Amino acid sequence: MVVPHASYYYPEVVSGARAAAQELGVKLALGVSRNAFAEEQALVAQMMQAGVDGLLLTTAEDPRTSPGTEAWLRELPVPVVLAERRAGWSTGSVEYVATDHEYGAYLALRHLAEQGRSRIALLQFDTLTAPMLQIGYQQALAALKLEPCPPHVPSMLTENDPADLDDKCELLVNAVKSGQVDALLVHNDSIALPLLSRLRAAGVRIPVDLAVVTYDDELAALADPPLTGVAPPRSAVGAEAVELLVRRLQDPDRPTHHLRLQPVLNVRG
Repeated sequence: MVVPHASYYYPEVVSGARAAAQELGVKLALGVSRNAFAEEQALVAQMMQAGVDGLLLTTAEDPRTSPGTEAWLRELPVPVVLAERRAGWSTGSVEYVATDHEYGAYLALRHLAEQGRSRIALLQFDTLTAPMLQIGYQQALAALKLEPCPPHVPSMLTENDPADLDDKCELLVNAVKSGQVDALLVHNDSIALPLLSRLRAAGVRIPVDLAVVTYDDELAALADPPLTGVAPPRSAVGAEAVELLVRRLQDPDRPTHHLRLQPVLNVRG
């Protein structure tokens, strides 16, 4: 099993995979790629030399938009199941288990709309999850008959850039105080908490002036006030990926499976 990170999001995925492996009598070996394609290739090469029977991969790049990753996956000589990545139409027999992030965005917007919010913004990093959340956000706006936010309302943040966070927060504060935004979906928790501090320092009352829902739900319960969060089924993704791979090893001719698991909404104060 190769995952991008060992500290955020993926520990629960690995924990679910490990529990399923123990239950099924499977030995699981873990590598961390640090979100680098070359590193994951090297780790997989080492694992292949060690004689693994199958691979659980969370690739650094999206196989659907990275021809190099897609070609590499097709050439691997053992069964492959992607965890929290989706295979493309040209990825051959590669299978996957992933969170339905589009539905997660809809869950958040539906909850906010039920609370009487009608001007809901989306703010996130440029991650592999971002395009799926954007699609879900747009579909939810249409389904719930909500108006999109004005173009000047910020929607994308630069990762690890406090100055950019300050600039985007100022724009958001202006939008809230002018009545153009009354709710916000934030991906992910690592920006939701510092954003919350900046908003409150600028006089924005949470949730009176601005209701905030965070996506990932790793730290949302520790915020002040505790934030409602959309929680992907991380542990279940890992467990289902192991089970899918074991079934593939037992029956190589079974149809290729692509599984999407729905996240849940944890409502807080």
